[in-house]
Formats: sequence, structure tokens, C-alpha cells
Amino acid sequence: MIPRSFLQAGTVVLFGNGIAALRLYTELAPAEVFGSANLLLGVLGLGSSVFVMPIVNTQIRYQTEAAKEGYGDRFSVKLCEPPLPPRASFRLWLCWGS
Repeated sequence: MIPRSFLQAGTVVLFGNGIAALRLYTELAPAEVFGSANLLLGVLGLGSSVFVMPIVNTQIRYQTEAAKEGYGDRFSVKLCEPPLPPRASFRLWLCWGS
């Protein structure tokens, strides 16, 4: 299991990268491009928060419980089995390094 401090450090690094990218983005983009791109990024961020994050948080919760009970590996393997064959690229991405 990954130590909590490592996860927190990763979150801080991602936050710092986001702030730096936003600063660079606002300096380099013309006003016309900035407005439309900012709207698009906002919609994508909202969509990610509404549709993706609940699934990720649920997976993290159940993976932790499964690991405590001793069958976390079986749970991880089940997560890496998408229900439909066309999701091969998603499976490769999800199971990278497993």
C-alpha cells in the first residue's frame, strides 16, 4: 500500500503544476483564445468531477477494504477487466504496471 505522505506529496506536486500551467496559459494566450479555451477547460473539469471522480473514489474505498481483508490483489485484477472488448486501450491505461 502506498504511504499517505507519498500520496499527499503527489497531490501538492499536481497542484503546483496546475498553478504554473495556469499562469503560463494566461500570459501566453490572446484574449479571444483564452475565453473560449477557459470555458472548454471549465466544462471538462466539471465533467470529470461529476462523472469520473465518484467512480475513482469508490474504487479507492473498496480497494482499501479489500487489501485490509487480504484479497486486495483479486480486487485489483477485477478492476483491470473491462466489461467490453473495445475498451482495450482503457484496460492498458488502467493496468499499466500491474
